[in-house]
Formats: sequence, structure tokens, C-alpha cells
Amino acid sequence: MAGGRIELISLTKQFAEIAAVDSIDLTISSGEFFSLLGPSGCGKTTTLRLIAGFEQPTAGRILLDDVDVSAVAPGQRGWDAMAMRPPGASRRRSSASRSARAGQNPRELTARMASKGPSTAGGS
Repeated sequence: MAGGRIELISLTKQFAEIAAVDSIDLTISSGEFFSLLGPSGCGKTTTLRLIAGFEQPTAGRILLDDVDVSAVAPGQRGWDAMAMRPPGASRRRSSASRSARAGQNPRELTARMASKGPSTAGGS
């Protein structure tokens, strides 16, 4: 798997007086399986939202493949940041789900979609 390295450098997120994420340093290598564990309210979801770009850090940096994306919008990061998979994969998967609910055979639909290859932005 090429790419996919995530590095958090002194990452901090403040909400008023509360430090939801307090200066964490973390490196997740490409292809590495990683889990965030901790009690309720310790900053797990906020950290994931920061990585995905749905929250802006108060301080620190977020590097994806050595590129600082701390201030980059989720859709401009070059890959599906929320799901950590290539662009278009989510759209194809949800299309298969809708078709299955509409009574179409999901295996046939999945095979047909796979034969089309990766979808392009704005395409169908």
C-alpha cells in the first residue's frame, strides 16, 4: 500500500476552557492497524475529526504522507480522509446499498460496478 502515513505533531484542540486534545504526538505508518482506546470524553472522536478535517486544530500539525493538511478541507486532502480509502469508494458502496434495498441483486450490482473501475468525481 503506497501512502497513508499519518503524523500528529503537538496536536491540540480547545473548546472554550476545555482541552479536548492536549498536545498529542503520534505516528501511524502506512498499512499499520491502529486503535484509539480510552474512556468517554478523553478526545478519541475529536482526534479522528481533526485527522479527517472536520475540526480545525487550535495548535499543532497534522501530516498525511508528510504533507501538512492542518488547514486543508476534507474534500481537498486527496483521499477519502474519513474512511481512509481511495476517492469514490464510499459512493460506489452506498450505491450498491441503495440498489440492494430496491430489490436488485447486490452481488450482480457489485460485480458490474467493479468492472467499471474507480468512479471519477461528479460521475456516476
